[in-house]
Amino acid sequence: REGFREAAGRGQAFPLRGLGSEPCELIARKTARAVLGALAVLALWEGLAFSSSESGLVPHLPSVLRAFVALFQDDGIARDSAWTLRRMLVGFGLAVSLGIPAGILLGAVPWLGGLFGGWVSFFRSIPAFVVLPIMLAVLKGGEAARTGMITFGCFFVLVAYASMGTQNVRRLRIEVAQAYRLPRTYVFFRVILLDALPQILDGVRVSLSLALILALVSEIMLGASYGLGTRVNDSLAGFDLPRMYALVLFVGCLGWVLNSVASLISTRLAPYGSQR
Repeated sequence: REGFREAAGRGQAFPLRGLGSEPCELIARKTARAVLGALAVLALWEGLAFSSSESGLVPHLPSVLRAFVALFQDDGIARDSAWTLRRMLVGFGLAVSLGIPAGILLGAVPWLGGLFGGWVSFFRSIPAFVVLPIMLAVLKGGEAARTGMITFGCFFVLVAYASMGTQNVRRLRIEVAQAYRLPRTYVFFRVILLDALPQILDGVRVSLSLALILALVSEIMLGASYGLGTRVNDSLAGFDLPRMYALVLFVGCLGWVLNSVASLISTRLAPYGSQR
């Protein structure tokens, strides 16, 4: 306080950090950049629409926005979204229940990681939709094949993230817990699992987005009575391009919401992850 009074007497200026001027300026800059980015995207869209006006492959933005609003006036959009989310969550749930324990096991047992780690990397590099014919031949059913493809695509991603998270647990923490002769279950749940949790949750978030993509791909490739991928196919077959682009925007919004929810849950469960 005395230093403040002396400096004030000399006429020195002080940055008003305590009043939140810097955060306000930062928010203003971010908002301005977001607005400029949105305007640039809109201008690019309209430029493409004007350049392809003869073919009509890129509809003008007002027609797409009208089709987007019309989606919510159609009762079928809720039904189709429910079917797509159901397929996504079933495959994703199976992948989580199998992939996370398998990844933790590979990361916690070095010889198992050395034995199967290369295979995990190999199968992870295979595009999931390539195995769809195999799933059809083995599982002999459209819904089962869709679920199998989604589970296959997400499983190896989750195994990789869980394995890396377990391997990156700080050895010092485990040694301290062992020095105090704590029970193995306590060491596993309160030391190993907690330290690996941020990376495991990153894998869950990545896999959730991948599950939505694979659910849509399975509906487009195999066809289905209901689903967002089916509606996209129908719009393309009828050359209703504004509706097709509106469905793509709707799927993008749905994916953004799912990713935001997953990020929020990850931050709540492992707030220490961003500090590592």
